[in-house]
Amino acid sequence: MGFARKLRIKLGLRRDKEALPRFATVGRWTYNIEPKKIYRCGEHSALRIGAFCSIADEVLFMCSANHPTSLVSTFPFKVHMTKEEPDGADLLTNGPIEIGNDVWIGRRAIIMPGVRVGDGAVVGAGAIVTKDVAPYAIVAGNPAKLIRYRFDQSQIESLLAIRWWNWSDEKIRAEQASFFGPIDEFIDAHSTLRPQG
Repeated sequence: MGFARKLRIKLGLRRDKEALPRFATVGRWTYNIEPKKIYRCGEHSALRIGAFCSIADEVLFMCSANHPTSLVSTFPFKVHMTKEEPDGADLLTNGPIEIGNDVWIGRRAIIMPGVRVGDGAVVGAGAIVTKDVAPYAIVAGNPAKLIRYRFDQSQIESLLAIRWWNWSDEKIRAEQASFFGPIDEFIDAHSTLRPQG
């Protein structure tokens, strides 16, 4: 194994055959993200994905894809007919897409412009996400609807305070066993908000 590959693995970096679009950022250890999954990412339609996210095959991030319905035609003339870069009149956006940390997005899910998916959330396979998803929520369907939360509100607040995804790789490796135990044991072991008494 070459030095560059060892260094990439140690740092949690991926080696992509193609670079991601300029306005797309992806956190460490997030996997299976590639340019073909990102549609029309730009300055006003950026894509930000946090750390430790699991992105299934055929997921699509529609950064800018809305057609104008108040103009004479919904056809994107500048993109297809005149081959100009769109200036916002052809393809509209509702703002950036923001995916939190530790998010699992299932196969063939579509994330629409302006959506924020909270930390720890799960997006079911085939879901079309048109509205924000709360932290640790599980959503599915077309349009995506709340199925349930992964944990109770107190546990969610504790996990959001712990923010384990900001830990160093060394700390995560050292604490790896606690990730597979009961949620309350993990919270008790790592919470800075311990009860007084």
